[in-house]
Amino acid sequence: MLTVRDALKDVRVNMLKRKQTRFTQILLTHLAAMKWGFLSAMCCTWALALADLLSPWPLKIIIDNILLDKPLPHYLTFLAAPFAQQKTLSVIVVSCTIIVISVYCCRSHHSIT
Repeated sequence: MLTVRDALKDVRVNMLKRKQTRFTQILLTHLAAMKWGFLSAMCCTWALALADLLSPWPLKIIIDNILLDKPLPHYLTFLAAPFAQQKTLSVIVVSCTIIVISVYCCRSHHSIT
């Protein structure tokens, strides 16, 4: 037998389902209208995260491989000859890489805001 309490409970559950459905519909409508801006912001966020992950690598290459003469990793062996012959030029090139990554970070961060 259905009591008043059970009936009110069913009404509340149905109201919550309708509110969630309406909220979901409003959210999806808004996201559809803003999809390109949202996609652009997500790409800039990923690019910023990638640039932040790459930023310590040039400094590591300068210290380990140019100044301390440790061998380069296998994926950078094409740089072994220039790094061994001209240390000053190598430091300048890798330092420029640090500047490029920093500028890229700033541009990505500016695009997000």
